[in-house]
Amino acid sequence: MLDGLAGGWTARECADRLGVSTKSVQNARRRVLAKLDATTPVEAVRRAYELRAAGASLQRRGA
Repeated sequence: MLDGLAGGWTARECADRLGVSTKSVQNARRRVLAKLDATTPVEAVRRAYELRAAGASLQRRGA
């Protein structure tokens, strides 16, 4: 998902590449932005990289 955000993919491109619906991608993007306290995809990617650099795991819980 972050690859799609970072790459500037549209929801349709992301959905096609991941084999899910466009609505699923839109919902996931909204959740990612909220969890990272970001307002734009660029800000979300920046925060994700900052968290990773600080040693935080970005993996899904239970995955």
